[in-house]
Amino acid sequence: MSSGSTSAGIFMADGFSQTRPPRFEGVHYGYRRNRMELFICSTDPDLWNIVLDGPLEVKETRGKWTEEDKRNFQLNSKATNLMYCTLGPEEYHRVTGCKSAKEIWEKLQIAHKGKSHVKISRINSLKQDFESFVMKPEESIKEMNERFTTIVNSLRNLEVEYASVDLVRKVLWALPKKWTPKVTTIEESKDLTRLSLDELIGSLITHEEKLKREDLEEPKKEKRGIAFKVTSQEDELECLDEMEEEEFAMLNKHVAKLLKIRRERKRGNFPGRQREAENDKESSKGNRHMTRSKREGASSKRFQSQAECFKCGKQGHIKAYCPLTKKEKAYAT
Repeated sequence: MSSGSTSAGIFMADGFSQTRPPRFEGVHYGYRRNRMELFICSTDPDLWNIVLDGPLEVKETRGKWTEEDKRNFQLNSKATNLMYCTLGPEEYHRVTGCKSAKEIWEKLQIAHKGKSHVKISRINSLKQDFESFVMKPEESIKEMNERFTTIVNSLRNLEVEYASVDLVRKVLWALPKKWTPKVTTIEESKDLTRLSLDELIGSLITHEEKLKREDLEEPKKEKRGIAFKVTSQEDELECLDEMEEEEFAMLNKHVAKLLKIRRERKRGNFPGRQREAENDKESSKGNRHMTRSKREGASSKRFQSQAECFKCGKQGHIKAYCPLTKKEKAYAT
């Protein structure tokens, strides 16, 4: 079989043909019901009126039919035939004996949608699912939308419709807390009464893909930081290789000197302290050859030079010899 005939066969399959009515085998009634309605309306709007309202009136008996009677009879038969053509064997046996398209339609409605009390119970159950609908953990926006659409379409098949703005708000409220910034942005920047559900889902899917890309880029940034450190170390080694031997020797000598000073500081042997100790040592040697009176005088002068006055706060004298003290004594006398 050629590719052209194969594609034509696929196109003519159930649900794709423009001339063949969609087939109902007892499953997915809501979907098949809508397909049957669209097919019958596209064939002839009068036929759909016959399905909903009942057959057209034929006033005379067969032998006395007028042109209008013939036309009405033909339309009634055509509508009934279309209804039977849409049914599979099991569904056909369910409605066998029905004389009009309206009877077939109503019997299918009762069989698959239930009687009034069953229908009400089903509606209440679906409404509860709608009100408690939330996005599941680890669920994508696409998967959430599929669940939500199933509930909405099931209610629509039971003749329960929600306004577009109610559907949009319900989806926004169903999102988890991590979506709060996005929800706030949509509510502040968009007119929800004009925003369709498809537009909302498209915006949420785009944002979801952005979040996934950011999650994938974070580990890469960490790896880049590690690579940068390694590269920097390699660059430093290359710089050391390019240095002159003399420059490297001088640098090494300077570093060794700094390390030595650091070790001495840790031990408490500061160079300044060593010089002070040496000076004190020399001065002590000289003091051995001085007389006792000279040593005491030198000690007194050193003390006075280092002393701080408690009166004026200056160095070089004590309070007893402070000029301010002398002035006060002179004023008192």
